[in-house]
Amino acid sequence: MFESINPATGHLIKQYPAMTAAMLAAALEDARSAARAWARVDVSVRASMLERLATLLEANQQSLVRLIVQEVGKPLAEARAEIDKCALLCRYYATHAADFLASESVETAAQDSQVSHQ
Repeated sequence: MFESINPATGHLIKQYPAMTAAMLAAALEDARSAARAWARVDVSVRASMLERLATLLEANQQSLVRLIVQEVGKPLAEARAEIDKCALLCRYYATHAADFLASESVETAAQDSQVSHQ
């Protein structure tokens, strides 16, 4: 059993059951499968999902701030700044994802060479 403890008060926030080795292996395989599926999703769809995540972070800022304060012990201002930063980064990557993932032509001895980001 794993416990989440409020570092300021020492009070138990929540308990989580430990995973067996088989449960961990299954969770890792699920994560690998999800990553492969995510890579096949069009970049515009992924960008839209990042925009949505930014909106959800902002809409739920107060409850997320409380959670960070309880579980990590950060001061309120730092917890708010963390949520703001996460939303900002989601929007940044949503805006620039197509550019970051665009193929680049490169000079090599071959006739046609490209670097492809996925």
